[in-house]
Amino acid sequence: TRRNEEFADLLAHLSEAGIDIPEQSPGPNPVVTDPERLAALRATGLLDAPREKIYDRIADMAATALATPGAAI
Repeated sequence: TRRNEEFADLLAHLSEAGIDIPEQSPGPNPVVTDPERLAALRATGLLDAPREKIYDRIADMAATALATPGAAI
């Protein structure tokens, strides 16, 4: 299909640029699965906290500074 051809072209272009694309996803980042880090994150109370304007502002500023459509904290 055309989509597969475009994807193959993209992979070829990235390869020519010296960018290696792994064939499989490397799996979850070890930081995300580290029980001590997860416990520390949960202890902050931020995971299920309501939105705060200051964090929205920081994310908006980061997106603007990096010229990306969005950012998240």
